[in-house]
This record gives sequence, structure tokens and C-alpha cells, in this order.
Amino acid sequence: MSEADPVLNRMEYQTYKIIKEQNDQYQLQSERIITEISESNNRLLQLKEEIQLIPQMLSQKEQEINNLQQEINNIRTEQDFEIYRLQNQLSLFEQRYLKQEEKNDVALHLEQFRNPNRYFCDIEKGLDNIISVKIVFIQGFKIQKIDADIINNQVDIVALLQNNDISHIVKHKIYVDQQNMRCLGKVVQGNQVTFQIGSAP
Repeated sequence: MSEADPVLNRMEYQTYKIIKEQNDQYQLQSERIITEISESNNRLLQLKEEIQLIPQMLSQKEQEINNLQQEINNIRTEQDFEIYRLQNQLSLFEQRYLKQEEKNDVALHLEQFRNPNRYFCDIEKGLDNIISVKIVFIQGFKIQKIDADIINNQVDIVALLQNNDISHIVKHKIYVDQQNMRCLGKVVQGNQVTFQIGSAP
């Protein structure tokens, strides 16, 4: 065996080692590429499935939008109906109110005709403890009769009035702060009557 043989063997081993390392690297790289290709294919399949689902998702979203729009329309319809119902109730109430007002006006006119505000009364106490009770009737009423009935500290005045062939009776009560009072006099001047009331002797 020559001296060149061991050298050749070492070179062949080194070449083998280099080639093996390269082959191992290529193998690993190839496996990595295959894995990446497989993952890419899987991702591609997933994207294809998602793309196929997009029309269905769009349809679902469109249905949701339609449902929401229908709910909004229903709410608007209910609101419109409630507004109409309340407006109708308000209109009926206004009609009843106006009718009641008309009835009240008629009743007021009848009451004023039957028992009109025909007078006002003024009471004045003098320095001599004589009380002047002045009653003034409105124009148009003629005094037929008027009297004052005194019991303790209560003065009951009753007047009979005449107006357009209609007789009216007016009753008025007065309370004084003295006992044992009596009517000292009565003065009639047109539509005005004054009673003088003082202590009984």
C-alpha cells in the first residue's frame, strides 16, 4: 500500500462527510418546505371554505338587517298607533270638556237668572256702638219689601225684589260682636237700604 492511500482515504471521508451534511441539510430543508407547502395548502383550503361561506354569511347579515328593519317598522307602527290613540282620547276629552263647558255656561246663566248676584253689603260700626248695615241692590231691581230679624248676635235680612215681572227673594246673614241687639231704624233710598242696629235698652 502506498503512502498516498491513507491521504486519499482521508479526503474521501472528508468529502463523504461534507456531502452527508449537505444531504442532511437538504433533507431538513426539503421536509420544512413540504411542511410549509402542506400548511399553505391547508390554509388555502380553509380560505376556500371561508369564501364559500361568505355568501351564506352575507345572507345571514342581510336577514338580520331585514329583521332589524322590521322591528323598527313595528315599533314605528306601534308608536304611530299609540300617538293616534292618545290624540283620539285627547279629542274626545276636548269634546266632552267643551260640552261640559256649554252645560256649565247654561247652568251658570240659569243660576244667574234664578239667583243672580243682586246686591252687596257693607257693615260699619260707629263710635256710639251703633252698627250701620248698608245693602245696595243692582240697578233694575225694585225693592218690594225688606226686613231685618235680629236674634242675639245674628241679623237675618230678607228682601223681596222685583225685576221684569220676576220676583226674587234675597236672604243675607250678618253676625255682630254684641248681644241683645235690635233694629233702631231703616232708611230706603232708591236701590239702597241702611239698617241702624244697636243695643236694646
